[in-house]
Amino acid sequence: MVCVKIEPMTSQDLDQIILIEKQSFKIPWQRSFFEYDLKQNNRYCLVAKENDIVLGYANAWHFADEMQLANIAVKKEQRKQGVGSRLLQEVVNIAQENQCQSIILEVRISNTAAQYMYEKFGFKSIFVRKRYYPDGEEAIVYKKSLKKN
Repeated sequence: MVCVKIEPMTSQDLDQIILIEKQSFKIPWQRSFFEYDLKQNNRYCLVAKENDIVLGYANAWHFADEMQLANIAVKKEQRKQGVGSRLLQEVVNIAQENQCQSIILEVRISNTAAQYMYEKFGFKSIFVRKRYYPDGEEAIVYKKSLKKN
């Protein structure tokens, strides 16, 4: 990994993001979801880039004293190289800067690679949502408690 920068997502990144989204998820987000998030004040939309190439992205939503990690994905060829960890660490940093008490997320029960990364960051499985995804798969809800600054 050479010179990967984490920066705010822009609408110019969306073509690359949609390609990663489609290769990463059974039911990918629509472009309009990203466009909506980019216009909201309580949303943090990040990209990991190397030479203007989007390697990964994350969307997090800030509500009251909680951050919700809504979406995170890394380009297939760039996985297991620390890109996802860099993005997740930035979400944690933003949550701490906003004095959030916790970060919460859902992950497919079949996505063991993501579960491993979340657990490595101190997220704990708190319960399972039955038939959460449109295809009927369950989601594990993870939570990370943050210490007050």
